Amino acid sequence: MLISGTFLLFNPPGGSTTKAVRSGDEAAKNATAPTDPNATPGASATPTAGASPTGTPGPQRQYTQAPPFTIDPSATYTATISTDKGDIVIQLDPKAAPQTVNDFVYLAQNHFYDGLSFQRVVPNLAAQAGAPRPDGTGGPGYTISSENSPLKHDEGSVATAEDALAPNTSGSQFYVALAALPSQNGKDTVFGKVTQGLEILKSLPARDPRSPNAAPPLGIKSITIDKQ
Repeated sequence: MLISGTFLLFNPPGGSTTKAVRSGDEAAKNATAPTDPNATPGASATPTAGASPTGTPGPQRQYTQAPPFTIDPSATYTATISTDKGDIVIQLDPKAAPQTVNDFVYLAQNHFYDGLSFQRVVPNLAAQAGAPRPDGTGGPGYTISSENSPLKHDEGSVATAEDALAPNTSGSQFYVALAALPSQNGKDTVFGKVTQGLEILKSLPARDPRSPNAAPPLGIKSITIDKQ
């Protein structure tokens, strides 16, 4: 749904767990979390490319296809997002959204998110991360389908950011609900919940990555995945 002709609520209903064949770059260009037209704008972090100062390869930002399914749906997965202001811990739920968790785990383990940021923030609504471009657009080069996750958009829930005008466009972008968002239930795929560090995201000022006038975003140093 369009708001003031600029922001998008992505609202496709949950679908099958098969992989979509839509081009990730095109599909993810409008991927945004639930947003407010009164949000204060700001700029996103520039993605890293090439070799790091230590000579090791930089994060891979583009893929030609979705990753193979490699996670164990019966296991417990925890994601620790290391940021400039401390750690944000997410309990992932592979039983509720196996394909989505598999995608997130794959990208995190392959350092896709290293050097990116929480590029879009709407206080009391959502904080969104995972865009590889400074203007808050883009994805990993592929998309996966939405899933019928039974999880609700409670405070601290973590969901995929999709294009409101195109269903089944999950990629690298995700958002954390800063308050309960019942209007999003049955739309975006919820695949986890923040168990530590939610206050970090709640303290962030409003910002829109398409404008250059805001303070730097909350940077993501790395995302570490633990399996139990």
